[in-house]
Amino acid sequence: MRSGSTAYHNGAAAEDIAVRLYEAQQGRVLERRWKRPAGEIDLIVSLNGRIVFVEVKARKTLDAAALSLSPNQIERMFNVAQVY
Repeated sequence: MRSGSTAYHNGAAAEDIAVRLYEAQQGRVLERRWKRPAGEIDLIVSLNGRIVFVEVKARKTLDAAALSLSPNQIERMFNVAQVY
Protein backbone atom coordinates (compact mmCIF):
# COMPACT_ATOMS: atom_id res chain seq x y z
CA MET A 1 0.00 0.00 0.00
CA ARG A 2 1.31 3.46 -0.85
CA SER A 3 1.98 5.92 1.96
CA GLY A 4 -0.43 8.43 0.38
CA SER A 5 -3.16 5.85 0.63
CA THR A 6 -2.27 5.18 4.27
CA ALA A 7 -2.42 8.91 5.02
CA TYR A 8 -5.82 9.11 3.34
CA HIS A 9 -7.17 6.22 5.41
CA ASN A 10 -5.70 7.64 8.64
CA GLY A 11 -7.30 10.99 7.85
CA ALA A 12 -10.65 9.36 7.08
CA ALA A 13 -10.47 7.41 10.36
CA ALA A 14 -9.68 10.62 12.28
CA GLU A 15 -12.67 12.32 10.61
CA ASP A 16 -14.92 9.42 11.63
CA ILE A 17 -13.78 9.84 15.23
CA ALA A 18 -14.42 13.59 15.07
CA VAL A 19 -17.91 12.97 13.67
CA ARG A 20 -18.72 10.59 16.53
CA LEU A 21 -17.44 13.11 19.10
CA TYR A 22 -19.58 15.93 17.67
CA GLU A 23 -22.62 13.66 17.43
CA ALA A 24 -22.12 12.64 21.08
CA GLN A 25 -22.46 16.36 21.90
CA GLN A 26 -25.73 16.51 19.92
CA GLY A 27 -23.95 18.01 16.92
CA ARG A 28 -25.25 17.41 13.43
CA VAL A 29 -22.77 16.99 10.60
CA LEU A 30 -23.93 19.15 7.70
CA GLU A 31 -21.04 18.46 5.33
CA ARG A 32 -17.98 16.22 5.07
CA ARG A 33 -15.01 17.25 2.93
CA TRP A 34 -16.85 20.29 1.56
CA LYS A 35 -14.85 21.40 -1.49
CA ARG A 36 -14.83 24.66 -3.36
CA PRO A 37 -12.21 26.21 -5.68
CA ALA A 38 -10.75 28.11 -2.70
CA GLY A 39 -10.18 24.90 -0.71
CA GLU A 40 -11.80 22.25 1.45
CA ILE A 41 -13.23 22.03 4.96
CA ASP A 42 -13.16 18.59 6.54
CA LEU A 43 -16.37 18.92 8.55
CA ILE A 44 -19.13 21.47 8.87
CA VAL A 45 -21.18 20.84 11.99
CA SER A 46 -24.25 22.41 13.54
CA LEU A 47 -23.70 22.48 17.31
CA ASN A 48 -25.63 24.41 19.95
CA GLY A 49 -27.13 26.79 17.40
CA ARG A 50 -23.78 27.52 15.76
CA ILE A 51 -22.03 26.40 12.63
CA VAL A 52 -18.61 24.91 13.39
CA PHE A 53 -15.94 24.56 10.68
CA VAL A 54 -13.55 21.74 11.50
CA GLU A 55 -10.09 20.92 10.17
CA VAL A 56 -9.28 17.39 11.33
CA LYS A 57 -5.63 16.65 12.08
CA ALA A 58 -4.57 13.15 13.13
CA ARG A 59 -1.84 13.89 15.65
CA LYS A 60 -0.86 12.43 19.02
CA THR A 61 -1.91 15.51 20.98
CA LEU A 62 -4.32 18.41 20.56
CA ASP A 63 -1.38 20.82 20.81
CA ALA A 64 0.44 19.02 17.99
CA ALA A 65 -2.68 19.18 15.84
CA ALA A 66 -3.17 22.88 16.49
CA LEU A 67 0.48 23.65 15.78
CA SER A 68 0.34 21.76 12.48
CA LEU A 69 -1.98 24.39 10.97
CA SER A 70 -0.06 26.92 8.94
CA PRO A 71 -1.23 30.53 8.63
CA ASN A 72 -2.00 29.81 4.97
CA GLN A 73 -4.21 26.85 5.92
CA ILE A 74 -6.07 28.94 8.49
CA GLU A 75 -6.64 31.73 5.97
CA ARG A 76 -7.80 29.26 3.30
CA MET A 77 -10.21 27.63 5.73
CA PHE A 78 -11.57 31.03 6.76
CA ASN A 79 -12.11 31.96 3.10
CA VAL A 80 -13.89 28.70 2.31
CA ALA A 81 -16.05 29.08 5.42
CA GLN A 82 -17.12 32.52 4.19
CA VAL A 83 -18.33 30.92 0.95
CA TYR A 84 -20.46 28.50 2.94
